[in-house]
Amino acid sequence: MSARALLITLAIVLCGAGAIIPVLASQAGGRPALTAYETDIREVFERHNAISGRWNEFLDEFNSAEQDAVPEFYERFEKAADLTASLAVDSQSVITEWKRIVPPPDYEPAHRLALTAFQGTQEAFLTFGDYFQRTVDEGFPPDELMSEGTTRLDEVSRIWEQVRAASP
Repeated sequence: MSARALLITLAIVLCGAGAIIPVLASQAGGRPALTAYETDIREVFERHNAISGRWNEFLDEFNSAEQDAVPEFYERFEKAADLTASLAVDSQSVITEWKRIVPPPDYEPAHRLALTAFQGTQEAFLTFGDYFQRTVDEGFPPDELMSEGTTRLDEVSRIWEQVRAASP
């Protein structure tokens, strides 16, 4: 599979994380308001989803770019390396904040799994950052890193399914 095809796949695999937030309306709608826990995790998920959105926007742009001449190719990969490094740093702030939240007992299994998914997403960003940087440094894409990152995001997708199943 080509690097471009793999990147398209990654855009599909990297999913939003709002799986464990119950769909609750405001008090005006006759349903209970969000609990403090639900409010806290919603804010973290919003940050995570913004990070995922930046990744997906990048992939759309990256995948739609014309085949570049050599200088433009390297410039595009350098920007990709910078972006993935930034996404990994931003993911760490999500992970740190998630660890600060104490879930109610019913949510503990889903909360632990979500942490694993956040960490896996960060690991994938780090792997893809290495892929882009090594492509610039070595002049060719290290396919094993693309495969490793893709596999990691596949695992993350399965973890989010487990989060959904574990959610009350």
